[in-house]
Parts: sequence; structure tokens; C-alpha cells
Amino acid sequence: MPASATVRPALTDLAFVIPQKLSPKASMPPGLSPPTIQERAQFFRSFAVLFRAGIQLERSLDILSQQSDNQAFRVLLQSMAKDLVHGHSLTAVFSRVPEVFSAYHVRMIRVGEMSGNMDDSLEQLALAEERAGVLNLKIKSALTYPAWTMAIAVVFLLFIPPYLMDGLFDAIQVTGGEMPALTVMVESVFQVVRHPVFQVLFAAGVGALLYNYRRIVQSESFKQWLLTNAVKFPLTRKFAKALITARFARAFSTMLEAGVPPALALRLSGEEVGTRDYKEAGVEALYRLENGEDFTTAVTRIPHLRKFFHEFLKAGEETGMMADMTSRAADLAEAEVEHQLELVVALIEPCVMVFIGGVVGILVVASMLPMLSVLQGF
Repeated sequence: MPASATVRPALTDLAFVIPQKLSPKASMPPGLSPPTIQERAQFFRSFAVLFRAGIQLERSLDILSQQSDNQAFRVLLQSMAKDLVHGHSLTAVFSRVPEVFSAYHVRMIRVGEMSGNMDDSLEQLALAEERAGVLNLKIKSALTYPAWTMAIAVVFLLFIPPYLMDGLFDAIQVTGGEMPALTVMVESVFQVVRHPVFQVLFAAGVGALLYNYRRIVQSESFKQWLLTNAVKFPLTRKFAKALITARFARAFSTMLEAGVPPALALRLSGEEVGTRDYKEAGVEALYRLENGEDFTTAVTRIPHLRKFFHEFLKAGEETGMMADMTSRAADLAEAEVEHQLELVVALIEPCVMVFIGGVVGILVVASMLPMLSVLQGF
């Protein structure tokens, strides 16, 4: 590991790795979007190059702000450069913007400051962001088609049939035939959909969702809710467990490479998974280690981690190559995420077709039942 032996005792103190944040917090300019994962990866990579070139930190941030195409990120980097000029540490400056730089980023910067290997920490952050970006891109590309198919189907099934079948139901009512319960229910739904108030509210809701889509998707609360429920749902359980293992293993190996001791890396990696349960699990694992439980046993108690991660971790502990072995486990978990994602998508598509077919079937039955009753009356 790059950290020296004289630095590691300091890194074991949790207070050093979790610094106090500046107050007040900085915030993104209103109406502008935060940087993407790809933009953050490019930022960390360029920052490491400038740091190795011996350029001062505040000057590096100023240069990077001029290179950024993201207006909000540009303004934020300029503000961070001013904070450095005013005497604040780099860790404190990064901690001001939790919606851009997570606690994991802040702690890696803190480790770099304390170990004297800031360029290594920045490189590790760049690698982690690039891998996370590739994984997120694969997930989005795989889910885009079924999501759009479902959305378009819902819109068409919600708005087209009420107008196409309106005349049919009126003709049936004129004949004086008795309307079956299913037809009455469908007709009631059609009346609601055709009402101008519903259409205005529906359009406003869709517009608000599209406007705030990126903010909602990138929020930590939404990610926590999504991952927590994905573990409980049978269709996505294996995919969610593979994703949790990939995130945990990647964060754990990255921190080990940066010089963080295994016990503390275990505590901090639990927070990187993105769910409240894992934040508590990381703290509980550290507590068990402090009370004499061996490292491998403490890790096996963390929920949802794949078995191969425990095997790789045990092999790394025995050989003294824990960082390398957990990095390999992260690679394997990411490959499993891709495989499980393909299976999930393969199952989602027929489910969408079944949903569409079910709705169409209900509409057909609702229109045919009164016609049959009218024909039987003759």
C-alpha cells in the first residue's frame, strides 16, 4: 500500500478521516445540474495530473474550472479555489458540497492529505468513478428500452381507448341493454380520463417529473429506496446483491490501495453501498472487530455480500494481498451485475407484454359482453 508505516496509525483514528464540514454549505446554482460521473472522473484524473506537475491546489482548481463545460461545476470549482486561498483544507472544501462529492470522495481526499499521497488518492478516485460510470451506463442502456416501452404503452392505453370506444358504449346504452359490471367500471375510468381536470393534472405531473427527473434519480434518498426494495423483490434480488457486492468490494479495495487500514476501510465501505442498513452494518462490523472478532467472520455477518467475496477476502488476508484480491472480487461482481442485468431485462420485457395484453384483453371483454347481451335479447 502507498501509505507509509508512520502515517497508518493516524489513519486508524476515525476523527481524522471524517473531518468537520465548513459552514455554511456550498450549493449548486439554482436551475443547473450537478456534474455527471464522467465529468467527475475527468476532474479527478486532471486534478491528479496537475498535482503531480507541482501546481498549487487553488490554481489547479481554477484551471479545471476553466476547462469544464458544466456551468454549475465551473462556478463550484471557482468557489472551492477561493476557499483554499482563505486557508481551508482541501478536505473541508470538498465536504461543502455533498450533492457533488460524497462522503467517500471526502474521506479519500482526507487520506491523501494525511498520507502525503494525494496524487494516488486522486487516481484511485478517478478509477473508481470511471468504473462506476461504465457500470451505470450499462444499467441505463439495458433498462431504457423496457422503460420507454412501458411508458408509451401506459400513455396509449390510458388516452386512446376512452375516445375510440366512447361511441360503442353510447350505442349500447341506446339499445337499453344491461351493462355488465366490468363494462361499467371501464366506462367510469374512461369518464375520468376524458375529464379536462384529469388531463391537466396528468400533464402537470408528467412535466414536473421530467423537469425533476435527473435531480430525483441522482438523489441519495431515491438510490437508497431503490436498492433497498430491489433486494426484497424476487425478480431483482440477485442483481441487487451483485451490485451491492460490486460497490462494497470496489470501495474497500480502493481504500486499501490508498493506505486506509482494513478495519476502517470496512467501516467506510459500508456507507458507499448507499443504503442505511449498510451504514449500520459497517459500524457494527467495526464494533465486532474492536471486541476481538476476527476480520473474516465480521465481514461474513454483513448482509447480501456474495460468497465469492468472502473467499477472495480470506485468501487476501492469508497472503497479505487483500487489496488485490478484493479488487479482483469487485471485477467479478461487476461482471455478475452485467449478467444479472441481462436476465432482469429479459424478464421485464415479457412482463410488459403481459401487462399490455392484459389491459387490451379487459377492454375487449368490456366491449364484447354488452354486445353479446344485446344479441341474446333478439
